Amino acid sequence: MGLAQAGAHVVVAARTAADLENIAGEIHKVGRRALSVPTDVRDSGQIANMVERTMTEFGKIDILVNNAGGFSIRPVLQMPEELWDAIMGKNLRSVFLCCKAVGAVMVEQRRGSIINISSAGAGFPDPEAAHYGAAKAAINSLTQSLAVEWGPYGVRVNTLSPGLVQTPGADYEHLGGPEMIKVRLQAIALRRVGTPEDLVGAAIFLASDASAYVTGANILVHGGYLPFHERLLMEGSS
Repeated sequence: MGLAQAGAHVVVAARTAADLENIAGEIHKVGRRALSVPTDVRDSGQIANMVERTMTEFGKIDILVNNAGGFSIRPVLQMPEELWDAIMGKNLRSVFLCCKAVGAVMVEQRRGSIINISSAGAGFPDPEAAHYGAAKAAINSLTQSLAVEWGPYGVRVNTLSPGLVQTPGADYEHLGGPEMIKVRLQAIALRRVGTPEDLVGAAIFLASDASAYVTGANILVHGGYLPFHERLLMEGSS
């Protein structure tokens, strides 16, 4: 919605068609075109269809935002291979496949901005979330590699790394309930959980020519998260 309000026509892709139509309707209300394409971004065939339909509708792709992901809590010693693969599929495979498919278009047109949504957790060890942290750290590394490969073609690739953000799909029960959330908030300089709207400005910056000389970068949008302070607070509360 932030990109649409900033002037972009938007292709929305997710697995749930009804949700996509609702979002497309909201985009139309702000005067921008919207195309909804039900897509499982872990499937290269469905991604190819998404790219083909986008090119048919708009003739080019200026911006790609990779925002699919998933999170779970499990100690490594109790982690089945299936869970590791599932987290890697949602968070890393999806980014690789979409970057590859859309990157081919952007390299051909010699212009484009790719924004990979990573996580502040990529740089901070989180107990019982090794699979998630590894996937997000890999996204950061992939982003830098693609920035180097595609920079000569005018294609920029950056990451946007949120901290704790409250979304309809977020489940903060794994944080230990209301009391533990209060402890975690003490480790956030701004003393609040983020909202999707908090990410809009950084996303527009990376998508637009305002960041024309920015590639391979990782922008943290986490309210001043201090993980080591959080660890001390947790130890003090135990």
